[in-house]
Amino acid sequence: MITKLKKNNYKKNTSRAFEKLNIIKTKYSQSIIPFFLFLFTFLVYMSNLSPTVFGGDSGDFLSAIITKGVPHPSGYPLYTILGILFNALPLGHSTAWRVGITSSLYASTGIVLMYLLCIQLTKNKWASFISSLTLAFIYPFWIYAEVTEIFSLHSLFILLISYLSVKYINEKNVGTLYFLCFFSGLSLTNNLTIILLFPGVGLSVLFTNTKILKNFRLLFRCLLAFVLGLLPYLYIPIAASSNPIVNWDRAVNMKNFLDLIFRKDYGWVYKDDTPFFPLQALSSFVTYWKVYISALVIPLSILGIAHIILDKKYKILMYLLASFLLVGPLFIIYTKTPTNSLSSIYTLERFYLPPMIFIIIFISEGLVLTKTFITSLVKNRSLHKFLSTSTIIAFSALPLSLFIQNLDKANLSNVYIGEKMAYDVLRPLEPNSFLFVVNDEFAFNTLYVQEEYGFRKDVTIPGRNTGFEKFLSTSKVVDEKSIDEYLTKNRNTINQEDLYQGIVNLIESGYSVYSTEPKLIVESKLGKLATIPNGLVYKFIEGKKSVPSEEQFLLEQENILRTFDLKEFDLNENIVDYSFTLSNIKRHYSLGYQNIANFLKLYYKDNDASKYYLEKARSLDPILSSY
Repeated sequence: MITKLKKNNYKKNTSRAFEKLNIIKTKYSQSIIPFFLFLFTFLVYMSNLSPTVFGGDSGDFLSAIITKGVPHPSGYPLYTILGILFNALPLGHSTAWRVGITSSLYASTGIVLMYLLCIQLTKNKWASFISSLTLAFIYPFWIYAEVTEIFSLHSLFILLISYLSVKYINEKNVGTLYFLCFFSGLSLTNNLTIILLFPGVGLSVLFTNTKILKNFRLLFRCLLAFVLGLLPYLYIPIAASSNPIVNWDRAVNMKNFLDLIFRKDYGWVYKDDTPFFPLQALSSFVTYWKVYISALVIPLSILGIAHIILDKKYKILMYLLASFLLVGPLFIIYTKTPTNSLSSIYTLERFYLPPMIFIIIFISEGLVLTKTFITSLVKNRSLHKFLSTSTIIAFSALPLSLFIQNLDKANLSNVYIGEKMAYDVLRPLEPNSFLFVVNDEFAFNTLYVQEEYGFRKDVTIPGRNTGFEKFLSTSKVVDEKSIDEYLTKNRNTINQEDLYQGIVNLIESGYSVYSTEPKLIVESKLGKLATIPNGLVYKFIEGKKSVPSEEQFLLEQENILRTFDLKEFDLNENIVDYSFTLSNIKRHYSLGYQNIANFLKLYYKDNDASKYYLEKARSLDPILSSY
């Protein structure tokens, strides 16, 4: 009897040991693909990582991180905090490179979430794997994985919220709901457009568990989790209180703080008199897709929608379709951004990515449906297996073709165009001068090279990001003791009357003043003040008496222009021509040459010299220079 009991106990213990071993093996095997996806994509992104400031808002985020300040509305506290932490790590290289690592980390983590989300949808590893790599190597996702921008983190949150929503629909787990609420709140501290997912999230949760509205304790806990996610916003008033160099909207009181996070002056709608045509905007949206993603994507996504309907996953379909429409076509129409210029499309490009994510989610279902249909055509087991394997191999060509197509185009590891442009703007300016900027690259990239490398810190660049303290103090437009109160009241801005009066006072005191746009001050104690081209910017002069002779003007411009390193545009032609951001920087150089050409023609009446510089402009940007 004792022997039998010992044998039974031994069998039970052995059985339990094997069960535990099988569980470990299962968990291990389930982790292999996500681990591979993360490691492989991270190494690819890191090998192409931008070594310096890129374009767009990149310089603003970097300057805010260096100075522990507050970037442009809505403040982006989570991205800034994480950037400050990574910048403090002893990793060498530049701030842009160190902070850029976070973009690669966010992107690779997003790819893992894409895989887990598709597994929730399809229960199919190969379809999920192919869909994840397809997202990893489409151009807009890839490029934002290599630069200092908030869009990799934004994509990660889109995928995380989508994964948790689908997981809750499938499992109805309360813990998943708490995580969903927390990360929804946290996502708002990165990019407010994530709120466009919330209608789909709310409806899918409500239809999954209609009793949730009666459970006040659960609702309170969800609200608490959501509010906890918003805590990074506390960074903004804390940072603003020390008046760092980058301090948008001077958010030291509740009004300024709310105006900053809700983008009172920025908004989301394009503020211009340019006519807006919704169909044209949507046409540009579709055209962008045709150029930057495979032609297979759309039909496969349509098949995916059909498969979700056939499987009766209506709540999941409602969430995915609602989210696609809100972050894609409807948002693009709402912003009213025209698509008739390079600068407008380059602004819109970042908003073309979120709807792409949802299209690729549908692809995973489309792949499963296509494979099921193909293999159902034969009954022979060997032929069935052959067709199944062939289908997987065939569809693997989708991410592979995107990888081959975009590998060189997304290689920013030796691209210094954004940084060199900042040097080219600052280098020719007179000592202790003032530069007023309008466009993002001029404002943000120049400040970055000042803060990162200490280059031309004698040049003051007043603006909403840096404030007008030195300008107001030097020009004596506002009493020294009242400057802080003035800038707090006006949220780091200045009215036009004070601006022009200050410029007049600076010039009268012997300071050189520059602008990135042509300006004219008709009435002043110095007479008429105007601007003339000076490299990539304009310089203020006191009427006709201060206009140099044509010979002197040409000599000054040639001394400036010969310092430009335009060869990098040719060396990286494949990269520049594919990137709206880099093409927009190239456009600034073309505009510089064109402004000189126009001044030579209109003021000096020298058509031959004008033609020479117009040809220079045309060689950089044939479309712009044809007008």
